[in-house]
Amino acid sequence: MAEMIAEDQGRILVPVIAAPGGGTEFLITLPLRTRWRVMSVIARFTTSVDVVDRHAILRIGLGADAYVTCPTGAAMVASQIYTVCWFAGAYIPPVTGGLYLMGNLPEKLLLNDQMWITSETTGMVIGDQWNNIFALVEEWIEPLV
Repeated sequence: MAEMIAEDQGRILVPVIAAPGGGTEFLITLPLRTRWRVMSVIARFTTSVDVVDRHAILRIGLGADAYVTCPTGAAMVASQIYTVCWFAGAYIPPVTGGLYLMGNLPEKLLLNDQMWITSETTGMVIGDQWNNIFALVEEWIEPLV
């Protein structure tokens, strides 16, 4: 893997992330030969009419293991559309009294092409849906060896 020089800036990128089917989690994988510094992940979550609390968590891992867990802290209730945001950097306390949920990402989190980002939604039912999923990343392309 190429060394990263502190002054070496990558390009800012908002990758296209496909919406999963109803009742399933989203998954973000990195393209081959890339590194990402994740600045934010933002998605919409539509809850079905089922009366159950849902909690959104972002997990980052390698292989079968998650190494970073980023909860939002607040519950999502039935029949609503939420904007769920995770941001790198300063601590963001859970927002109450709105349809926005905030979570924190580690600052300067660098991922390689073998790592992944996924949602984990406790209480999710088949009618719930993640969509409009965006990540803001700084990307470096690894040179061919």
